[in-house]
Amino acid sequence: MEIVGTVVVVAIVVAIGLVVDRRFGILPRPERLRAEESRKPAMTFQAGEAPATALAPNAAALARLRAAAPRCNLDGAAMATAPDDTVRYGDRELLVLRFRCAQCGAARAVYCHTERVNNA
Repeated sequence: MEIVGTVVVVAIVVAIGLVVDRRFGILPRPERLRAEESRKPAMTFQAGEAPATALAPNAAALARLRAAAPRCNLDGAAMATAPDDTVRYGDRELLVLRFRCAQCGAARAVYCHTERVNNA
């Protein structure tokens, strides 16, 4: 009999919690969680995706990087090349290869040291 009483109390507490959640929206909804998750920036970088992990390609490897068209992290579509850029990181000048997803508009960059490219 004690077990039945415990189950009834738990069921009542759960029912009250559901009613309160539906009325006041205490728990986050799955749609909102998915939307927030898609806006979070990636916390880990592959080689070349952050200035500190810049690649040092020669001219041929740089041409292959441009032609490789990486895949979008959000929808998996092939990304198109965007205009290159240069930035200064510490005491070095880096070439930034930019890519943009045609489907969702997500951007991606690959950083390369320019010394080896210019000397190759």
